Amino acid sequence: MIDALAYLLLIISSALLYPVMILLVLLTIAALFFAGELLAEYSTRRGGADIVEGRLDGSTWLIERFRRDIERIKGRKMLEVRLEKLLQEYEFEVERRLEPLALSAKLAPVLGLMGTLIPLGPALIGLTRGDINMLAENLAIAFTTTVVGLFAASICYVALSLRRRWYAQDISDIAFYAELIAGGGDGKE
Repeated sequence: MIDALAYLLLIISSALLYPVMILLVLLTIAALFFAGELLAEYSTRRGGADIVEGRLDGSTWLIERFRRDIERIKGRKMLEVRLEKLLQEYEFEVERRLEPLALSAKLAPVLGLMGTLIPLGPALIGLTRGDINMLAENLAIAFTTTVVGLFAASICYVALSLRRRWYAQDISDIAFYAELIAGGGDGKE
């Protein structure tokens, strides 16, 4: 009974190798895409918002959108409530934008580990049979999937960390500016 279960698990595990490798390739491509997006966003982020002086001068997608949205709701009834709802929507939007990075940063090393462990079974079988080619092929797969998984995860983690900090600053600036507007001012002194 145990032999049958072990054989079944070996078949399932072996069947997972190709999907794991395909997902690792896709995650690596996604990580490189995220790195490109990060560089593009970094190049467009100039200066910080001069928020203490009551001006929202930053140039980010979040601040630009807030400027447009604030013009729509200025002068309307229940401005403070509308501003609070707008801020909540921005916080949800930021989380939505960060989710793919966070998921990729966690999933890539898991897939790398799976890609490491799955071929170790056949590698050990090759070793016991004296099949050095089988051993070498499976060990090569094991080590390369580890490296690729860690590579993709590190890119995603760096991008996630930087974007999280940037967006937190943007949300803070927007919240402060919203407080100025809600406090009866127009954001200018």
